[in-house]
Amino acid sequence: MNFLHKLAPTRKLRHPCFNQILWNSTTPSKNVTDVLVSEELDEAKAVREADIERKRNKSRLYPDHYAIYHNENPYTTPVYAYHDSLRYKRRTYGKFGQSSGVDPSVLWPTKEELADILEYDELAHPLSVHEMLDKVKTKKADERSRRLLREKDVAAKVAKIDQWKKDFHDKVRRKSEEVAAAKERKDRLVEEIRQYFGYKIDPRDDRFKEMLAKKEKEAKKLSKTEKQKARDLKLLAEAQVQATAAEDTVVEDEEPVDKSK
Repeated sequence: MNFLHKLAPTRKLRHPCFNQILWNSTTPSKNVTDVLVSEELDEAKAVREADIERKRNKSRLYPDHYAIYHNENPYTTPVYAYHDSLRYKRRTYGKFGQSSGVDPSVLWPTKEELADILEYDELAHPLSVHEMLDKVKTKKADERSRRLLREKDVAAKVAKIDQWKKDFHDKVRRKSEEVAAAKERKDRLVEEIRQYFGYKIDPRDDRFKEMLAKKEKEAKKLSKTEKQKARDLKLLAEAQVQATAAEDTVVEDEEPVDKSK
């Protein structure tokens, strides 16, 4: 267009073809105008739809929170420093896929990272698949054996419940008898003390307490003596039994005497 203007003189040329060429070069075509108008309409429509969508949102949430609620990528463009990290990009792509806008080619590990992963797998999982299956089977068999032993033990204990109840009630009964006997013994000592003084004396009196301690000491000494006698009698009986058994053994070991000689 500039070339034609330079060629054209200041006054209009008389040749009509040259004027028509100059007019077409300076005036936009109808198709170009329609395209520009269509683009402006589309842009205005997009802005209007975005404004309508914004007005429809009554949640008053921030855009990132609104996107998270609707399971969308909250940050299509990096906002914070960690958004450029590889870990964040992998996590975002794994959650939102292609809609996240992340280039999947940058997510694949490098050769060094892949070598580290393989080395870690070799150290963390040194067993093969078949060895791991055998290990799992052995573990399950051990657990089953322990469970069976546990169930057997529980069944044996359930069978002993009646005997344990009987033993418990016997123990309670013996404890009650011992408490009653101790109370009876103490009442007897108190009565002996009152008979000793010849009148009813206050149990809080020091003389009563002193005499009660003396009587209890004598009773303990007597009980200890009786226990010692019972122990001596038991040992004596055991010694007699052992002596009798020894005599029987000696008689059996003696050879019979031949009367024909």
